[in-house]
Amino acid sequence: MNQSRKMNRRRFVATTAMAAAATAIIPGIAAGCKKKDPLMKRVFGKTGFEVTTFGLGGQASIQWTPDDVDPVKIILKAFDMGVNYFDTSNLYGPSQLNFGKAFASLDLIPGKPGYNEELRKSIWLTSKTHLRLAKGDGEMERVNNWTNGEQGTHTVDDLRRSLSQMFGDGSGSYPEGAYIDLMLIHNLN
Repeated sequence: MNQSRKMNRRRFVATTAMAAAATAIIPGIAAGCKKKDPLMKRVFGKTGFEVTTFGLGGQASIQWTPDDVDPVKIILKAFDMGVNYFDTSNLYGPSQLNFGKAFASLDLIPGKPGYNEELRKSIWLTSKTHLRLAKGDGEMERVNNWTNGEQGTHTVDDLRRSLSQMFGDGSGSYPEGAYIDLMLIHNLN
């Protein structure tokens, strides 16, 4: 047998690596020619609602987007990919306003011409508050809350702010029928 054709450990490893790479690459090339599989979903707690296991959070790229990147396009791309779980917060700067712009372009604003109620029902929208009192005078919260009461004195104020930013005018008004699926307390200190 020709010595140059003899299989040694180095040639075996190189041949195996090339075969593995080809096996990994060829299906990827072929997959580009067919429709992608839908994102995996799971039932969200006891709600019965199926959310994608991959969601879009409203912090990071939606809050701190570089000047040359449009955060609304990120949200719309997530919709196009089939994401149906969206999470934001009153604490994420312009995040909720960016969701509001995306929702407007997707006809998710109740009362507006072309409102797509079925599409709105197909997503799960979560927001958060740092305010602790559902109802109350708010004095203790103003002292202990890092938003210093700027958005109101209790959680209902933050809920209204979220609704206004994502479905309304961003200044306190929002249409009847606007809703958030889940409102959470951001964190416990």
